[in-house]
Amino acid sequence: MRNRRPHSPDGAQERSIPQAGAPVFKTTGPTGHRQRMRERVLHTGAGGLADYEVLEMLLFAGIPRRDTKPLAKSLINRFGSLAAVVEAGPDALEQARVPQGCVRLFATLGPIAQRVAQGARPERLVLENWDSVLAYCDVHLAGCTGMHVLFLDSHNHLIADEDMAMPPALAQPRPDLPAVKQAVSRLLQRALALHATSLMTLYLARDDEPVDPIMAGDRAFATALGRAGALLGVDVHGHMVVGQGQWRNFSLGEQPR
Repeated sequence: MRNRRPHSPDGAQERSIPQAGAPVFKTTGPTGHRQRMRERVLHTGAGGLADYEVLEMLLFAGIPRRDTKPLAKSLINRFGSLAAVVEAGPDALEQARVPQGCVRLFATLGPIAQRVAQGARPERLVLENWDSVLAYCDVHLAGCTGMHVLFLDSHNHLIADEDMAMPPALAQPRPDLPAVKQAVSRLLQRALALHATSLMTLYLARDDEPVDPIMAGDRAFATALGRAGALLGVDVHGHMVVGQGQWRNFSLGEQPR
């Protein structure tokens, strides 16, 4: 037989009365608040925390028992943002009455964030000579055909590798000059949009395309690109044709090799 709670004479269920000395709340201090915040981060992540709450938790390290919320809000009001608080120097933090343990912690957060950001970025390839371009073709462009444009930064790091649709007028033995100018203009506009400081063009020939005639046909385009690029501050390293186990390259002012 199940135990039932006693009822009042009018049938209403009586409320249970807490035992003498039992607290109504499990905790009224910062310890319980800190535990709830830690559980919140563990279950839902820190993405839902406000900036002052993130700072509040960072302050736990140097303030073991006191409520850190007032100081967290005060620091954001004083410096303007969470990032500004973390980036503030030791003197400024000490003037704001931040404990030494927190000052030392904040001093490490900036370098750690930079290191994490650097690690998140994939290492960019360096294309500093024709041999490195050939190696890039073997590894990354095997089986590809057609024109590619390699956009580079000031250290010859590869920013982007993009296909370039060659208009039929450019594939003729004597390319149409207006078509050449249009293709050059479009390519350099793309270079400026990518903030590239240099580029090179690369034609990957099909198995049935001989290398030398392609290079001869591309020379007008490569020459116009090099001259126009110089006017805009975009260094055009040259043009390369790869196919049938051979390669030829051409730079403005040089003979094809």
